[in-house]
Amino acid sequence: MVKITDRDEKIFNILFRLRYMTPKQLSDYLGCHIKSVYDRVEKLVNDGYIESTLALSINKRIYSNGWMLRKNHEQLSYRKKVVINKNTLSEYLLINDIYIHMIKEHGVKEENVTTEREIHWKKIGLTDKRKKIIPKLVIEQDGHLIAIEFERKIKKQDVLRDSFRNYILYTNFYCLRYLCATENIKKQIIKTAKKEDVTFVKAYTIDEFFNGIDIIGF
Repeated sequence: MVKITDRDEKIFNILFRLRYMTPKQLSDYLGCHIKSVYDRVEKLVNDGYIESTLALSINKRIYSNGWMLRKNHEQLSYRKKVVINKNTLSEYLLINDIYIHMIKEHGVKEENVTTEREIHWKKIGLTDKRKKIIPKLVIEQDGHLIAIEFERKIKKQDVLRDSFRNYILYTNFYCLRYLCATENIKKQIIKTAKKEDVTFVKAYTIDEFFNGIDIIGF
């Protein structure tokens, strides 16, 4: 049986928070060479701590927590085996990259980030817990809660308007930040927010974010 180290515990914790990660993402998160990730995770897989799956849809290895860690977890939802859905996999992995970039390049403290998976049971920022308003990430900055959404398709103005309205009525987020797959999606969100006189919404392209623009400043 492999002896669990502090770095192993860090791996287990982030996998519970994000569902799953690629070897490259774990390497970036831990700040170590990818070979050391492969070598260590292989031992953890053999002892049931980690599950390793080849996602054929993107031809990448995916790591999630194994049965040894899930079976007695205090959160019942975390005891279930993580199901990899090929339709949402790429988006979830992009959110992982956003999370890692936030803490590595934007100086956001990891304890100030709540992931979508955690929001489902923490309900942070939600004033009406019956409403299914679950942002991709929540950042706590200077005592304020910032909701982070990702948009990969252009939505109709009435859909965006309803989304803005729900955030206003049923959450206590200080502001809402959209990361957009394209410039046109960004423009549509900005246009709708301006038309509806919604000032707590800002939008950026995903490229702008990864190139260093500050999306959480007020």
